[in-house]
Amino acid sequence: MQVQEQQKQPSKKFIQDVETRWNSTYYMMERYLEQHDHVTYTLCYLRKTNVCLSNEELVLLQYTINVLEPFEEATKEMSAEKVTSISKIIPMVRGIQGYMNSILSTGPQPINNQHSLARELKRQMEQRFFAMEGSFTLKAATLLDPSFKNREFVTLFSKLKEMANRYLCTLASSVPSERLFSKAGELISHRRSSLKGENINMILFLNKNI
Repeated sequence: MQVQEQQKQPSKKFIQDVETRWNSTYYMMERYLEQHDHVTYTLCYLRKTNVCLSNEELVLLQYTINVLEPFEEATKEMSAEKVTSISKIIPMVRGIQGYMNSILSTGPQPINNQHSLARELKRQMEQRFFAMEGSFTLKAATLLDPSFKNREFVTLFSKLKEMANRYLCTLASSVPSERLFSKAGELISHRRSSLKGENINMILFLNKNI
């Protein structure tokens, strides 16, 4: 941070990865790449040049960030609590697959077989989502979502309102419920073990809706 201040740059701390959150590793790599010059300067000043990243390692790091970028965006989108529904799954998955194909076909020539990361991610997505468009719920939710259509979609098809209410409210992930369970675990403790169930429900409701 002293080096940042000397060079009149914003002070930014390094980000540590968390084992249970893959995108924390992404943010860690992204922050390091952003602060690479400052890190190199500091290591040289401390005479620890042996731990500086080589140009080849920097290229690999940048390539990894580029490959993972759409997954990070999808993770943020799917982890939202107020704007994410199941209707976004098909467009999002197809968008990421198209991005992977673009990297593998027209991306810069990698060194030391760097494309293995993109190929493996593409293979995993094909394996996990091969039957995605065979799901009626996914297809119906995507079809009914007016955000993928013109504004006139709803008023031309007002009779589809009942179906839209049924399918568009389906959550795309379990993240909101997991957050609720975590909050409940923080609320209930040995010192508050006499809380009634109805009071716990009320406190959690207020916490998530105020």
